[in-house]
Amino acid sequence: MTSSADRGAARLDKLALEAAAAGLAYGAGLCAASAFVVASFQPGWLSYPYWGALPWLRTDTCGVLAFLVASISFATSEYLRARRGTRPAPRDNDVRRSLALATSNTGIVFATGLFVYLSTNAVTHPWTLGLPATHLARWPTEGALRALSALLCAGSAAARRYLTGSRSGPPDGGPGKA
Repeated sequence: MTSSADRGAARLDKLALEAAAAGLAYGAGLCAASAFVVASFQPGWLSYPYWGALPWLRTDTCGVLAFLVASISFATSEYLRARRGTRPAPRDNDVRRSLALATSNTGIVFATGLFVYLSTNAVTHPWTLGLPATHLARWPTEGALRALSALLCAGSAAARRYLTGSRSGPPDGGPGKA
């Protein structure tokens, strides 16, 4: 039999994991954003080290890796946050819904950030829209990735609205109802 103290400690452990994932997402997001700023305004500096203490880590590589870490950490944090309020033990449907909601929230945040970054690039150096988005792969190009990020953001926003919407209709009963 599990005591209430054990259950409380388990909740705190999950909350600590959620908080650590959120903190990692924030820090990695800042790192990615700083690489995006370099890419937008000083693209020639992307091959330079991100940090002098790690001379082998290029700014563009660091930005790509940080973006991936931030995305995964944010999704993890959002999933754990969504699961935190579920009592008693979650059903399979609750787990899938929480995962879908965390994924859609992540898509909204990171696809919007990517879209803004690539749109800034379109203004500051439009000739790069036809070039590969990263030195790590030949595809997608910056232009294709910008279009894909807009589609991902729109799809994620639609999914989030569906997952958080009420099936009972408007709160006031609809038009013409008091």
